[in-house]
Formats: sequence, structure tokens, C-alpha cells
Amino acid sequence: MSSLGSGDSLCTRLEQFLSTLWNDKIRVHNLSRIPGGVSRETYRFDAQTNDGVQGLILRRDPVGSLIDTDRQVEFLAYKSLRDERHPQPIVRAALRRLRRNPPPAAAKVSVVHGDYRSGNFLHDGQGHIKGILDWEMVHLGDPLEDLAWCCDPLWNHFDERRVAGTISEDAAIAIWERESGLRLDPEAFKWWRLFSTVKGQAIWTTAAKELLADNSNLALAISGYYPARRHDVIIADTLARLVEEGWR
Repeated sequence: MSSLGSGDSLCTRLEQFLSTLWNDKIRVHNLSRIPGGVSRETYRFDAQTNDGVQGLILRRDPVGSLIDTDRQVEFLAYKSLRDERHPQPIVRAALRRLRRNPPPAAAKVSVVHGDYRSGNFLHDGQGHIKGILDWEMVHLGDPLEDLAWCCDPLWNHFDERRVAGTISEDAAIAIWERESGLRLDPEAFKWWRLFSTVKGQAIWTTAAKELLADNSNLALAISGYYPARRHDVIIADTLARLVEEGWR
């Protein structure tokens, strides 16, 4: 869909789309945005058909979003930082390194959650995960992307010894290898870890842009500032280390 516009116009467009898709006269009722999440806009609504009512969910990119997980290669979504509110030389330096040092081909293509981290887990307090939230960036890709995102220092609560403040990185990788049946490629993992920081900055940049349109959204305010500044530091540290290791 193109720009969001008013709620009435979105209702009309949904009715037109669903009427064509289902070959039926559809009326949309109770359209409302679901709060939470800044990488995509999520709405709930009821679709009235001749046979009854169906409750549906609509997930869409914010206007001008950098996120587009329908692309074959998600990295292309972050090539242009056209929504940046100020120059971001650190991010652009990371993009140059990613282009110059492409990773090996994926050992296998699998479902990638896209925002796989402890903050999106539902657990019982006894070490058992009961559910995983926020599938709005799900796509097919390299499973290393999820591992790298989960291991990003942004989520470690300033405890460099633990992934997401939980277990050591070696333990996390061992679990990943056991459950995936794959062996971690250290060089590919380096690329995906740097990619994760750029992916994060794309999300925070989009949040900052959306905040200008809705300055009452506290989630956008936080996401557009704190994680962006922390990711600047993480990217700079990562680039320095990679250059020492021979990256061009």
C-alpha cells in the first residue's frame, strides 16, 4: 500500500482490495491500530462478508520505511538511508565494508524471524520458551541473521559476557549449532553481526522519522534516540576490529 492517509481512506482501500481478492462485497469495521512495535504498523479490523465476519490483522511498513522484508535480499532495504535526519558516516562506512566483503552463501535457506531476541520471548521463568512475538520482519534467508541479531551487544544489558544478559556466546552458538544442524561459519557470522547493526540503525532511523509525524509516541522517541546512539558505538567498535582482522 502507498501512504496511509486517513482511517476512512484505509478502510476504503481495504474494502476494495478484499472485495477483489475474495470476489465478494466486503465492508470493513472496527479498524484500529495495535500499539507497540516501531518497525511496522499493525492494525486489527473486522471484514464483513456475505457469510459473516472475519477478524483480520494488517501489517504494513510505515510511510517511507527502510524496512522491506519482501525483497529477495533484505540487505537492499538498507542501502539508502534516505530517511536520516542527520549525516550518519558510521553507518555509511559499515555499508561500504558490507559491500566489499560479502559473506559466503548460506549453508541453508530457512525461515528468519528478523527480530529474534530475548525481549520477544514469552517464557515460564523456568527456562522454557512458551512463545515468540513480533513476526513482522519474518522472511526466508540465512539463519545466521537471527543468531547475529540475538547476539548484538545492544541486547546484552552492558554485560559483555552474556548474550542478551542470559548465557555466554559460546553456549548460545553451541545451542544454535545443535538445534539447526549447521556449523557456524566464523567469517559469515562476522558479516551478519555487522549487518545486524546496520539493520538496527535502519529501524531506529525510521522510528525517528515517524516520531516527527507523531511526537506523542514514547516508543518512537526512545527507539529513535537511545539504541541509535548505542549502535553508533557498536558499529565503530566492530569496524575497528574487522579492519584489524584484514577487512578492506
